[in-house]
Amino acid sequence: MKIIAKILYFTSLAVGFLFVLGHLGFVWWIFDLFSSFVAQYAIIVTITTLGLYLIGSTSYGRISLLVWAFLIFPIMPYYVAPVQSASNLVKYKAEGDQLRVMFYNYWIANEKYSEVADQINRIDPDIVIMAEMTGESYEQVDSLLPQYIYSSHYADEYKFLDFATFSKEAVSAEIDFHGSRGVPSIVLESDLGGFPVKLVGVHTSAPLEGIYLKSRDTHMQELAEYVNSIMLPVIVVGDFNATPFTPSFRQFVRDSGLYEARLGRGLDVSWPSFLPHLMRIPIDHALVSRGVQINDFWLGESTGSDHYPVIIDVSFIPVEPEDS
Repeated sequence: MKIIAKILYFTSLAVGFLFVLGHLGFVWWIFDLFSSFVAQYAIIVTITTLGLYLIGSTSYGRISLLVWAFLIFPIMPYYVAPVQSASNLVKYKAEGDQLRVMFYNYWIANEKYSEVADQINRIDPDIVIMAEMTGESYEQVDSLLPQYIYSSHYADEYKFLDFATFSKEAVSAEIDFHGSRGVPSIVLESDLGGFPVKLVGVHTSAPLEGIYLKSRDTHMQELAEYVNSIMLPVIVVGDFNATPFTPSFRQFVRDSGLYEARLGRGLDVSWPSFLPHLMRIPIDHALVSRGVQINDFWLGESTGSDHYPVIIDVSFIPVEPEDS
């Protein structure tokens, strides 16, 4: 029993150490990757802590329980925080209506054009933003979605940075470049029944080397500044290549003042789709500014991609200007 107790105890300590390392990405880029697996760490330490108490090793168990508390603390808001609520919503079209936005990292090698179009038809979003959608894929899917009369495609030098948009509403689209590598974000603006709103589609660099970690983090820094400069309600959706526990994403949320759609609704892990649920992480996000009410948030089907799409239903809230 003593050997088992030590194995369980040192497993808890090792997992706690990985959690701490995840906050030291500024020292070495690999450390940042450890910040992505907080939910998995919590599951492991839940098992080790219960095991220690079951075999009667309460001294080790108390220390393991303390590690568990540190791990569960950042997860709790996604399950126990109150879901955003408001009254006096402004419906942008008609009574009972709302805006539905879908973001989907399509994956450049995805050839399931009809299945993707079928899913969009089932979900029936008003606006769809696609990342990693090549020109060929855009043409194929666009031909299957005639109701989206306002569609556009942005082709980047690197196909992983391509964007496509499909909209039932009249929108203007432009590309902004952020971060140390000048990675594009797509910005849509629309006057929805007299209620102007901006939507930003994001696909940051995957932090698989130090240069890409810097690109992702500076992208989020500059995006926060951009969001704060916008005087309209803002919806930001995208593949951030960062989880809610990544330090730079937490800083982005603080600096931008945006509200995460996941809060109070669960983590909804979105990548990679080919792994079991407990091994996936939530790197695709939807966030909103003041003046936007989240009515619902969920994931769609992967349909040939390594990501699950995120869908958000919103309405608009009349707000008073903040005091300067």
